[in-house]
Amino acid sequence: MSLRSDKRKLKLEEQGEASMEDEDLSHVNQPIPVDSKFLDAFKIERMLRKAETILQLRTDRFLLVLERPLMTDNYLGCLRTAECLGIQNVWVVVPQRQHHKSQAPPPPPPGSKQELRDYRRRVRLSRNSSQWLDVKEFCTSSECIEEMKREGWTVWATDLSESSVSLTEMTCSEVPLKLAMVMGREADGVTEEILAVAEKRVHLPLAGFNTSLNLQVATGMVLHQLFSICPNARGDMSEERRVCVRRSWYSNLAKSEAQREILLSHLDKPPPPYDSMHHIPPSSSMQDPS
Repeated sequence: MSLRSDKRKLKLEEQGEASMEDEDLSHVNQPIPVDSKFLDAFKIERMLRKAETILQLRTDRFLLVLERPLMTDNYLGCLRTAECLGIQNVWVVVPQRQHHKSQAPPPPPPGSKQELRDYRRRVRLSRNSSQWLDVKEFCTSSECIEEMKREGWTVWATDLSESSVSLTEMTCSEVPLKLAMVMGREADGVTEEILAVAEKRVHLPLAGFNTSLNLQVATGMVLHQLFSICPNARGDMSEERRVCVRRSWYSNLAKSEAQREILLSHLDKPPPPYDSMHHIPPSSSMQDPS
């Protein structure tokens, strides 16, 4: 091939590259349009499959009892902790001072900025955990004890006395099939009234100058230890109970009446759960853009 033909070929190639550079390629980086109905379908599927995954891990074997928690922050934090760890049932013995209006601070005026701040604070602390739990309140410890007896719960209570047993030394065979774990209030722990009916008094070994834990922290550590001792307690719930919990959750997941109707239509044939909590796609993915 001659030198002239080589130059001509090179010139043609350069002209071709230039024409490609001039071509409008802005469409290449544009997102592919997706039908909003397609996204909504994936969003609903993700919500339901996530709910089913969590439902398979929920337990009815453990009942958390909070006796007279004084600090709202701790109470709300305990609800959030219990929900995160897979507890479904929480009973609360309400502090007596909350039943006397003269001793309680007056609530903020309806619609005031203070009321809005208080509401946002409660939501932030609990992450609305109560809507995923079965919470029951009692006015007195006696009422709570009678209900525990009626439902057949075996009572364990946290206690720092020398007669208490370390939870870290227990085995799964020692854990009752229906265990009510009572956590006392911040100031003075579980009352003598409940300690008297407790089959076991338990504690977690500490290694510091402080001899007690914050209520929320202690609740999380105790529940986590119970599941570590008895891993088969996770998911211990009858199918009949799952049906009831599923109905409540599906309804609470909805953000509108129309969406609630769609979600509840899946009750008879719920979607399969994910393989694990780690396999749930993030909400920022295409399947759930919200």
